[in-house]
Amino acid sequence: MTTSSRALAPVVSLALLLGQLGCQDDHDHKHGHAEHVDPPHRPSDFPDAVARLIAGHAATREALSAGRTDETLDTLLHVQRDLAKWLPEVAADSDMPERPWNRVNALAARLLAAYESAIADFDAGVPLDGDRLSEVEPLLADLDRLEAEADPAWFPGRASYREDEEPANGDESPHDGGGVGD
Repeated sequence: MTTSSRALAPVVSLALLLGQLGCQDDHDHKHGHAEHVDPPHRPSDFPDAVARLIAGHAATREALSAGRTDETLDTLLHVQRDLAKWLPEVAADSDMPERPWNRVNALAARLLAAYESAIADFDAGVPLDGDRLSEVEPLLADLDRLEAEADPAWFPGRASYREDEEPANGDESPHDGGGVGD
């Protein structure tokens, strides 16, 4: 450690400590504390995340096939990366059991790696084509299958059937109640 680094160490430590302590008083908190706001593309739950990943992949693939190399493609890639990164968290916020959650986590890690690799290539000026993200399609299919097989009770407050399915025989749910990992 250099002399200037040693001199700054107490200042940095103090700043970190004060940041950790935050506002500890009991007064009204209307005085400028920054509130955490989720980005608009943050999914509400696991089924929403899967639907957004699939739709976003189609849009990204279309942009790549069309030869787009603008900020639209850059935005699409970053949104896909964010969705993949949030996937385990939104799944954990549900009542999903551990075994299917482990599958979600593993698939999300592979998706995240693919999107981060594509972003790195894009940022480096490496040409990307429509097949660049074909490796994620089986991963998205696995996620879609996992979500379709999921017990609707894992996602309280959500409609009990998928938007692309009709209720069977007047039943509110096409699922048999058995879910993945039960």
